[in-house]
Amino acid sequence: MKLKIGEFARLGQVTVQTLRYYADLDLLRPGEVDPFTGYRYYLLDQLPALHRILALKDMGIPLEQVKRLLHDNISPEEMRRILLLKQDEIRSQVQNSLDQLERIDIRLKMLEHKSKPTNYEIDIKHVDALQVASVTGEVPDYRDVGPLWMELSECIQASKLQVDAPYLTLCHATEPRIKLEVCAPVGNPIDDAPQGLVRVLPEVKTML
Repeated sequence: MKLKIGEFARLGQVTVQTLRYYADLDLLRPGEVDPFTGYRYYLLDQLPALHRILALKDMGIPLEQVKRLLHDNISPEEMRRILLLKQDEIRSQVQNSLDQLERIDIRLKMLEHKSKPTNYEIDIKHVDALQVASVTGEVPDYRDVGPLWMELSECIQASKLQVDAPYLTLCHATEPRIKLEVCAPVGNPIDDAPQGLVRVLPEVKTML
């Protein structure tokens, strides 16, 4: 049964432009072209081929590779191998996106902590020992602590640590330069963190 290009497009739920594009790629050519009018006709039994093209394209397989898969009449085992490779590629992309989301979450928590108004009331309290991930460095001014937070964020992400607020900034020295340590609490014991990244802040019985 011959179908005009518009009829075949509606049946396959694609546009006429898509069918013309597939024909130009030699991916799915019309079953017949009228030599006098140039009208393109598709055959009803070409519909499964169109559905295979759309299914493979929907899985992210490039059209050039789809063309080879269809024209070479590859075996089911070869098709399975290709789909497994595509599956691994997509999983890697998803993991990269999750890693990016985690980095964004860490930065947002840090920004939230630093944007909170400072309470200058004096409060004498007892502070328990606290396990933290920390980075120490010297800065010319207290306002230059930003790069230390950036470095800590990258270390936390690389080590896949689970941290929580509140974040701390400790001052170890003021002369000749200001020595600061930025800290993020780590909830669970860490056995495989890089040496020097995680430490336990000692208990402080009296702190202002």
